[in-house]
Amino acid sequence: MKKSRIFPLLVGAALSSSLVACSSGSGSGNKTSVDNSKKPLVWFNRQPSNSSTGELDKEALNFNDDTYYVGFDANQGAELQGQMVLDYIKANIDKIDRNGDGIIGYVLAIGDIGHNDSIARTCGVRTALGTAVKKDGSVDSSPAGTNVDGKSKAVQDATLEVNGKTYTVRELASQEMKNSAGATWDAATAGNAIGTWTASFGKQIDVVVSNNDGMGMSMFNAWAKDNKVPTFGYDANSDAVAAIAEGYGGTISQHADVQAYLTLRVLRNALDGVDIDTGIGTPAFFSAFRISALFVAFTAVSALIPIKFISFATAATALIGISVASVMIPSIACLFAAFTISGISIVLMISFSIPSV
Repeated sequence: MKKSRIFPLLVGAALSSSLVACSSGSGSGNKTSVDNSKKPLVWFNRQPSNSSTGELDKEALNFNDDTYYVGFDANQGAELQGQMVLDYIKANIDKIDRNGDGIIGYVLAIGDIGHNDSIARTCGVRTALGTAVKKDGSVDSSPAGTNVDGKSKAVQDATLEVNGKTYTVRELASQEMKNSAGATWDAATAGNAIGTWTASFGKQIDVVVSNNDGMGMSMFNAWAKDNKVPTFGYDANSDAVAAIAEGYGGTISQHADVQAYLTLRVLRNALDGVDIDTGIGTPAFFSAFRISALFVAFTAVSALIPIKFISFATAATALIGISVASVMIPSIACLFAAFTISGISIVLMISFSIPSV
């Protein structure tokens, strides 16, 4: 779940603060000072990049010999999302064209035009659906604006043949979801955008696609759900996974829990001066990955069974304690879930023994 998965990252920050505090304690007479330029640096989740173009910041990624990045392969995830949308269209071709005009029209919510993940996801969808155009040797990821007539320069109409019939695939509209305060990936802006689009050409929209689940769920709840229009997002947020049972088309998981484990693992290895791959690609890592798979399976089941999550304020203490145990005691890893069924609160904790590394 989105909220529970962020705790390991918060714990990591707390542990880092503790390490600094311990190293600077006044009880020791041997104090050492390390120049900041030589300290380990671990980027996670998002690679540093130019906020306007999305170009990777190679200087930041090569800050020193102990600089690392932990994250999901942006391009691979983007390809998976695009393929997921295409496969759905093909499998539901008999009913996907809502107005029967022979055009499979989709709208796209773009998170941040300068964010490398947003750029990759936009390009991934357009490439899979055949609507991508090349600009300066790469796929153009800029917003198409309103493109009901198919004349936008940022995208092109594509053709799709299914069961002997040829359809046109068109990106009807796309825009960056930035609010008046400058915040990007804005769910409220996405909700307003779908309202504007549907008021103008709602009957032509057959698919809704979003760079993330936050914006996707906003559009789904505002319009797509009631009109039975499949919506596709990214991140596997708990509400999006649950909404699959209500018509949400699909989402992509980045395994945030595995990212958190690897971020802490890499940082710990660097601080300990051991091989950076220690605990990675070993039984310890694969055990952690199996935990992730079980967690994803749990969230998938929650889409089918009426479940209400209990107060995260109540669950937080237990979860943080479990996370600390996982980090501080590498021989143990835990999975935690809290939910209620028929009014009965249930707390589930599964422990796994992991070989020492």
